[in-house]
Amino acid sequence: MNLTLKNHLAACLAEKGIRQWQLARRLRMSRGYVCRLCGGSLQPKLKVALRIAQLLGKPVEQIFQLVVEEGK
Repeated sequence: MNLTLKNHLAACLAEKGIRQWQLARRLRMSRGYVCRLCGGSLQPKLKVALRIAQLLGKPVEQIFQLVVEEGK
C-alpha cells in the first residue's frame, strides 16, 4: 500500500480566476514554489495547505487529497 498526495490546485486557481503569481504573492512565497505545487512535484506543509484552502475559500480536502494506491 502506497499513500500519495494528489492535488487539484491548478484547477481550483483557474476556477477562481487566480494566477499562480497572485497566489504566490498572497502566500508570500515564490512563484516557482506555487508552480511546483500545482504540478504535483512538491507537497505542501500542512500550514501552507490550510492557508491555500483559506485563500481559495474551499475545504482543504477539495484541493489536496490523500490517495491509497495498491502496490504489487
